[in-house]
Amino acid sequence: MGALQLSERRLLLMIGDLVAGTGAMLAATWFRDQWNEGGNAPVAVWALVLIAIQVVVARATDAHDLGRASNAFSGTYDAARAWLVAILIYLAVPYWSAPLLSSRFSVVQVVALGLVATIAWRVAYATLARQPRQVMRYAILGGGPAAEAIAGAIAANLGPGHQVLGYVTVDPSPEHAALPVSAGTTDTLHRIGGVEALPELIASGDLATLVVVAGGALAPDLQRHVIAAYEAGIRVVPMPVLYEGVTGRVPVSHAADFWATTLPGAGRDWDYRLAARVRDIVIAIVGLAVTAIVVPFVAVAMRLHGPGPLFYRQVRLGRNGRPFTIWKFRSMVPDAEANGGAQWARPGDARVPTVGRLLRASRLDEFPQFWNVLRGEMSVVGPRPERPELVDRLEAAVPFYRVRLAVLPGLTGWAQVRAPYAASEAETLVKFEYDLYYLRHQSLYLDLLIIVKTLGKEVSSLKAAFRFYICFRR
Repeated sequence: MGALQLSERRLLLMIGDLVAGTGAMLAATWFRDQWNEGGNAPVAVWALVLIAIQVVVARATDAHDLGRASNAFSGTYDAARAWLVAILIYLAVPYWSAPLLSSRFSVVQVVALGLVATIAWRVAYATLARQPRQVMRYAILGGGPAAEAIAGAIAANLGPGHQVLGYVTVDPSPEHAALPVSAGTTDTLHRIGGVEALPELIASGDLATLVVVAGGALAPDLQRHVIAAYEAGIRVVPMPVLYEGVTGRVPVSHAADFWATTLPGAGRDWDYRLAARVRDIVIAIVGLAVTAIVVPFVAVAMRLHGPGPLFYRQVRLGRNGRPFTIWKFRSMVPDAEANGGAQWARPGDARVPTVGRLLRASRLDEFPQFWNVLRGEMSVVGPRPERPELVDRLEAAVPFYRVRLAVLPGLTGWAQVRAPYAASEAETLVKFEYDLYYLRHQSLYLDLLIIVKTLGKEVSSLKAAFRFYICFRR
């Protein structure tokens, strides 16, 4: 059996975690003869509910990250954390879950059995992933910055079970022997040779994936080698496609002749748009109710700190570049940009007072935007809206930046759950690559995943805000 592909490894991780957790629940309830107790749903329903919760929690916490899973310690930690969160949620489900709360011993037994089974499985997986027969080997067809970028992405995200053999030069003119894998490191990317090295590389049986960086029309001999790789069972994939699958970002800076792979697809079908709008209205109503509850507390805190309005209004660009006014709780001092014009917020920004830091740390400053969502100017999920002057500046620096205006901006998005605040054009480019990934894969499932991840980050943000408040009080 050859090395497993990325999707197969993620599927294997998920199945193993589900068997460990759900198997522990079924074994514990069978041992205590609870399968036939009245007043509860059938056993199959117990299992299906727990499986659904495990899948959602694992995706929300990135428990199936291949790079971390290849390390026994980090992989075990991620899986154990996901199991504990999942079983706590499961215990709160009435009727459709196993009657574990009827006995404290049952709860302890299920939690302990699940932990033991999960730890054992993740240690076994990490051991398997490091076996020589399961190491997935890559070769890069072409050189330059794009080759460096994909090699660095594989090394950073996939762990020791994935090895880049090197790159094959298509243009015989470069004379360098190696390329740096990423800036600021001493790691280098080995040069395998020219096009003439491909037949031997394909015949060796070591190669699992050939990553095509070279763009434009391929020479006839190069076409024959690529077809030979296909026939040998080697996966041949363009660099932007693999980069997207590994990092969850679209590499706009390295797409070159593959530029069409960076553009989002056509508009979503009417059923997606209808379902998304209904979801937005429901969540906006709930969000505005929560906002109404916290308004008095935020108002008092701001008034105690100093003068200034409660809300902050600012013009942003919505879908198709249409301007609209966004609402936020004010988190900066009044007239924060009176002297410098539009500028990014920075860590430790002097324009953000203590109350503003608390609002930003807890993300409560964004809650008034539920009004924009209810009005249809924003969605719950989508790229964050930017100011017109910043869009003009970024359009000149970031390729295809304006395509993010093809959809409604969102309260949260793929970039928000995968990257920190952007405080420069370089960091904005990284977030835009995440936004472009969302535009290319927009779906109700991805929207749900982003919402779940956002809730997890919101819990972490509230914890951070509480810690900041305690430190400030001291």
